[in-house]
Amino acid sequence: MPAARWTGALVGALATACLFAAPAFADSCGNPGYSYAGVVTPQRTAGVRAVITAPVAPQVESGDVSGWIGVGRASVPGKRGVVRVGVLAQAEGTMQLYYDVRRGGAWTRHLGPVVQPGERHFVKVARIHRHSKLWRVRIDRSAIGPATRLAGGSKWLRAVATAESWDGGAPTCNRFQYAFGSVQVKHGRGWRRVNRQKLIQDPGYKVLKQHKSRFLATDVPPAPAGDQRVFAGDWETADASQWSGNHWNRRVPLSEQFEIVADPVRQGGFAAKFTVRPGDKFGTTSGERSEVLYTGADEHEGDDVWYAWSTLFPSDWTTPTGWSIFTQWHSYYPVSPPISFNMKGERIQVNLNTGSVDSGSASFKPVYPITDALERGVWNDFVVHIVWSGADGSLTVWHRTGSNPFQKRVDAAGIPTMQVKAGVPSDNYLKTGFYRNDDSSRVNVLYQDSFSRATSAAALAPAFGGDPAFQSLLDEIAPSGV
Repeated sequence: MPAARWTGALVGALATACLFAAPAFADSCGNPGYSYAGVVTPQRTAGVRAVITAPVAPQVESGDVSGWIGVGRASVPGKRGVVRVGVLAQAEGTMQLYYDVRRGGAWTRHLGPVVQPGERHFVKVARIHRHSKLWRVRIDRSAIGPATRLAGGSKWLRAVATAESWDGGAPTCNRFQYAFGSVQVKHGRGWRRVNRQKLIQDPGYKVLKQHKSRFLATDVPPAPAGDQRVFAGDWETADASQWSGNHWNRRVPLSEQFEIVADPVRQGGFAAKFTVRPGDKFGTTSGERSEVLYTGADEHEGDDVWYAWSTLFPSDWTTPTGWSIFTQWHSYYPVSPPISFNMKGERIQVNLNTGSVDSGSASFKPVYPITDALERGVWNDFVVHIVWSGADGSLTVWHRTGSNPFQKRVDAAGIPTMQVKAGVPSDNYLKTGFYRNDDSSRVNVLYQDSFSRATSAAALAPAFGGDPAFQSLLDEIAPSGV
């Protein structure tokens, strides 16, 4: 990367002064000054590297936002790090590669080429050799700028991978998504995956875990007044930004398999359309799919959670042979999902694949029917209550179509709802959309709307927009004390 494409400027001393003089803004979605969503290692490091992507263009109201990796102290007020490199977005709308170096309390910022949403860039900060005090910044395998001497040794240096929002000294809600992949740290002579890390999650921003070596740092849109849902994946952002990502056939544009639509919708102004065709495989995984996933909850042992969503099977729907999953919770073990909502001919059913998976297959595999008479062209609404446990959980499912009353279809208690290996239950992440067995001729389209996650049935109300049938269901549930 030619040095001539980089410019340098002294920044940060004034910004830091503004930070400590700034009032606490009640209407800001983050901290006054700097806010973060990322990870920091608890041990000293000789380097950190990662692939950073901004999947969508950040929306910067004031100041700037960035996704960066670097080294610095573990806990400091204000701007973190002493050497950082990544992707910077400013209020005028440009995104650029950049790196910052701090010396004597002042920051020097070096700006590089403009980047576009979706571009992947490999960034690295590391000591030149094991006992050196000189550190080198690299972008896309090329050394950038001169080596930097850090005084005071490296005992206090920790690896950081984070998104950052600076409010520019004014109340603001900067919005961003930064994806961090292949995050590794250097100890001694070797690079390895980050196994121990501390989350940094300031108000208004969140880390969505996708794997030990990758994560998504994102803003958290404020919930409407009175909305008590823990997670809303209802598409009212007019995109998939509420979710952690899409799984689709990456040899084709995402728009061929995933689309936000204004008709049909179950509630609000938008729903999601999922299309699966022959050959629509996600990487090397089995089957064909178009799904979104949410890793921000990671259902744990003992969690007591309520869910609601709506699925529409079009009037020309035909069910593939084999599996046809439209909502699932998946563990981190390489086994079929512990709980999945499936189509089997004209039947909607819930498949469990839970309990011990030490043998490579689950020990508990019941199938619970929801309906044997699929209704096409109308919304199917689901309310689901799960107590997550490797041994003593429960699953309750209510279902209805159109404006009909809800009917309880599954009521199973004292059952495993998680997968357990060597005595350790796996957490679960969520996926919705459509995932099917390979089909050489069929094209499947369905619609999803209103996905909600909450700690009580009553908190699911926004998914149904004041529907009297849902209120009747709450009256039915209330005597149980839920």
